[in-house]
This record gives sequence, structure tokens and C-alpha cells, in this order.
Amino acid sequence: GAHGHEPPVVNSSAYVFHIGPDGSLSHQTKLSATDGNVDDMFGHAVGLSSTGSDGSAFAIVGAHLHNGRDVDAGSAYVFHVSADGSVHQTAKLTADDGSQSDWFGKSVSISEIL
Repeated sequence: GAHGHEPPVVNSSAYVFHIGPDGSLSHQTKLSATDGNVDDMFGHAVGLSSTGSDGSAFAIVGAHLHNGRDVDAGSAYVFHVSADGSVHQTAKLTADDGSQSDWFGKSVSISEIL
């Protein structure tokens, strides 16, 4: 992730890279929250799934200071990364009982695609 990347700090980002067979890296896309705000800390925590048989993968990106249900309650965003490089935000996760300073999304993880 690259929280605080966009100067002046507006919305943070996370970046997806493709690793080629020779180990080379190429930038594939940039992830941003659809409802990102200043200092949400989007990208402080990032999790990636393994690549599925169709070549797609999922990413989860935390934004633990997002003011969703309450101040700094936190959120996590799930993105589907297609084999062709297109990316779609598929979910925004929050705690049903989220309250001030819960920091939901401070640490994230995602399992493999079945």
C-alpha cells in the first residue's frame, strides 16, 4: 500500500504489479477506495489471494482510520483483479458493531481462490 501517497494527502492508494516469468515487475493498476477520505490510511494493510485457475485474484485493502460507522471505526475494501488487468471494487467491509477508534482493517488477510 501507499497510504498518504497522493500529495496533498487526499486519498491513499495501493498498487498491483504483475510478476513475469523472468521475475520482472510491471505495474498493472492502482487501487483506491470509492469513498476514500483524507487520512483514512487506505493501504496501510494489504492482503492478496493466490491466482485462480482463470488467472484472476482478489486483494483486500485496509483503511483503519476510515470514518464509516463512527470516527476511526475503520473499513476494508475487497477488489477483484481479472486476468486482463481490470479491477473492480467488490465489497466494503465494516464491523456491524463498529465504534470510535476500533481500527477495523488495521490488519487484513485473504485466503486462496477456490
